[in-house]
Amino acid sequence: MKKLIFGTIFAFVLFLLGAQNVAASYVFNSTNALNKAQLVPGREGQLAPYVDLVETGVGYVKLQFVNAYVGLHYFEYRIDGAVLTSGEPHAFLNVIHGDTTEFEYPGVCVQTTGADCPTGPIEMTINANEKVEVRLALGGENDWYFDWTEFDVQVALTTPEILGFLSPTLSCGALTNIHSTTVDWTDSTGGVGGVVGYEYAIDYPLEGGGTGHWTTFLTPSQRSGALNEGLHTIQVRAKDSAGNFSEWSNTCTITTDWTTPDVEITNPADGSFVSGVVDIRGSVTDVNPHHYWLAIYSGATQIAGPGTVNRADSFTNESLMSWDTTPLMDGATYIIKLEARDAANNKDSGSVDWHTVIVDNDSDDDGIPNSSDNCPKVANSDQVDLDGDGYGDVCDNDKDGDGVTSDIDCDDLNVKATMRIGSKACFLYRMCSRFKFKWCFWKGILNAPGLQKHFNPYSQAIEHVGRK
Repeated sequence: MKKLIFGTIFAFVLFLLGAQNVAASYVFNSTNALNKAQLVPGREGQLAPYVDLVETGVGYVKLQFVNAYVGLHYFEYRIDGAVLTSGEPHAFLNVIHGDTTEFEYPGVCVQTTGADCPTGPIEMTINANEKVEVRLALGGENDWYFDWTEFDVQVALTTPEILGFLSPTLSCGALTNIHSTTVDWTDSTGGVGGVVGYEYAIDYPLEGGGTGHWTTFLTPSQRSGALNEGLHTIQVRAKDSAGNFSEWSNTCTITTDWTTPDVEITNPADGSFVSGVVDIRGSVTDVNPHHYWLAIYSGATQIAGPGTVNRADSFTNESLMSWDTTPLMDGATYIIKLEARDAANNKDSGSVDWHTVIVDNDSDDDGIPNSSDNCPKVANSDQVDLDGDGYGDVCDNDKDGDGVTSDIDCDDLNVKATMRIGSKACFLYRMCSRFKFKWCFWKGILNAPGLQKHFNPYSQAIEHVGRK
């Protein structure tokens, strides 16, 4: 009779609470496993309430709540170990169990017969990240109460991350001149039955041009292999024992470049003589230029040049520097060196050019430096300059500065003799110059134009040469 009265009161309480949330704080006398196996001490062979795992998957479990005993039983559950620290306390149930600190947990009420709770068994799918725990907290027989029993959900496969490359250590996106490498990625976790391996996919350059695609399955989280020259694009994804795949990893690239830069000094020529300010020009050609080195040496000592110049483009016959040789010793030998290394660290003998030059700052060897020689290409140690125009007479096309060039000037050393070669005036001038005054007086032409005061300063000029 007491059990009947208690069951009626309990059913009424569950009805008031919506038969959803209950809590308890007391000693649990059994386990879910003992209940299911009907091995509860003192109640062996009796049908007891229990919960059974129907199915587990990524992010969920499906449970079956069974109550084969006559009367109600209430199963609480919690997700991912969450402990309630706030909420609505179960006033009536807490009074029964003498604890006012318990709060409501979601639950499932099951009975064999009757209308107070659904009749069992009841299946329910519960979503969780890691686990679902169930306990039997309230029912007609506390001998069967059991504490939290864990049911693990299958954790979703984590997505692997490609970290980069090993031997040598390189990051994704690297440009290198290596011929093989090891791709390294993080281990994935989770999945149904755990991770069994990784699908590895690579797009790679074909030797004849174009792009190839290749996949394979690997158990370790690394892949070693050879590389072709060009861009390689790599991704991986994890696989679990049930055949589920994770998301694809980040895209990781590596570009190989085995081509060395071509370098050429285009000016001055190797073995040439240089003087004054020299325009040093050169060319550097490469797919991935990075920097070049330009220096001028006297023996092993660098005397000029910028050294390292960072430059990421190719160039042809470009002016690289101006070299002033005027302070240098005439006849000294110097070496101009131009070399380049690309962004993949490639360099060979074709990436270096050397030119030997000889400084010649006295081109005509007359002892006067070109910088101060008034005729640097023709020897004139006397530096005679009749008309004072800065050009030595030996290379001046108008030595006397009379405006008549040397090739047609009757006398290029006499500024007053302006007649042209081949003219009558030039003929008479030259005759007078040879026979002096007597012949010129006899002809009466001493003062012909261009001859004034040259031979006879007292005569009067005549208007026309050859006048009778």
